[in-house]
Amino acid sequence: MAANIVIPDNVDIKAIRKKLGMTQESFSEYLDIPLSTIRKWEQHQREPERLARAFFKVLSHSPQTVLDALQDNTAIPAKEGANQLINNDSQSVNLQKINSQPTVSSLQIEQNGIAEDNANIW
Repeated sequence: MAANIVIPDNVDIKAIRKKLGMTQESFSEYLDIPLSTIRKWEQHQREPERLARAFFKVLSHSPQTVLDALQDNTAIPAKEGANQLINNDSQSVNLQKINSQPTVSSLQIEQNGIAEDNANIW
């Protein structure tokens, strides 16, 4: 049975940032998100895309876990990790499609009808 995942329609980036005790500049630098993007989100001139909203929901819920994970350089690369899960009989999740998907860095991210060439999801 699949889990019911709820991704919010909007997130309060400013509240999350303040909860972490960070300035806009430090938040931007730490998460490698352009400062102008942070400002636009906080001023509600733009809204984060769905994947970013999910990330910020998790960050708000478990900030230390997320920050620890972002500092961990020992993670398995995505393709190897997906293959490992696919070949593991104890896993019930089928991740075959991951290997055929383009990488985030090769995508054009569209926000509010404006396509932006970015090397990240922001």
